[in-house]
This record gives sequence, structure tokens and C-alpha cells, in this order.
Amino acid sequence: MSDPAPPDADGLSAEALRALGWRLDAQGWRGLRLDARGPVLALAGQPPGPRPPARLALPPAALAGLVAGAARQRGWREPYRATRPRPGTLGYQEALRLLGRWLDRREARLVRLIEHGDGLIVQHRAPAGGAVATILVPWTDLASWHRAAVRRRASAPRWPDAQGA
Repeated sequence: MSDPAPPDADGLSAEALRALGWRLDAQGWRGLRLDARGPVLALAGQPPGPRPPARLALPPAALAGLVAGAARQRGWREPYRATRPRPGTLGYQEALRLLGRWLDRREARLVRLIEHGDGLIVQHRAPAGGAVATILVPWTDLASWHRAAVRRRASAPRWPDAQGA
């Protein structure tokens, strides 16, 4: 198994976004806002329960730990269990995974992500230090991307389990 791509100072890899999304879903966060313009990821949002909105700073070592933990969970020894968001909704794990793949395919880096009622506002930088672009990715588009990803994963060949079955 290859090592997951580490987060860098210009943005986050798809693996880092996926791992972060899993943690946010598992802890029940809402109202997400990410700022990845420097080496430390700034995260703001609403933690679960009657607590006030919170701000966190995640240095590269913390993100690398999330990625490594997610990779271990997907290993053969420890089965991976996706968190389940509210029925009929797309969780952060899948939404951030999809956005990470979209950014990786364009060789773009996430600069900022803001949760909006209609979707996610994504600011990203083009390769080689290009201009920053801002787009709104509607929840309906993310749901469509998710359905396509599930179909793609379902049709992919499966690796044999540890017993060779």
C-alpha cells in the first residue's frame, strides 16, 4: 500500500480532505468553514450539542495524523467503517472526498471552503500559482457526483481478502 499524499502548504490532498470529513461527520460538526492558505488549516464551525461555534487550528502534523489514521482504518487488519450522516444528506466525508478528487484531477489546491445553504463555496488555486477561482458547488451536484462515484466503486475489481478468497 502506498503512503497517502501529505497535505502541503498550498492546500490539502484528497486524502487529507477525506480524513478530515470523516472526523467532522463522526463528531457531528455543521456549518463548516476551512481556510487552507497557509501551513496550518483553520477550521471553524458548529460542534455538536449546545456549544458555541468553535475555531480550530490544525498544523500539518495533525492533518498527517488524520490521514495516517484513515489509512490504517482502510487496511485489511482494521475494517473501514464510514460514518453515516443524517438520512438523505451527504456527509462531510463524502463531500470533501469528492471535492478533493475534483481538485486533484485539475491539479488545483484548496484555498478556502465555506458551507453555504445551497452548497459549498470553494476557492481554489490553479496549478503553478495561478489565480484563485471561486465557485459554488451545489449540494445537488455533489449528490450527483456521489451517485456516480458509488457506481464507479461498485464496478471496480475487488482485491482478495487476507485469506486469498
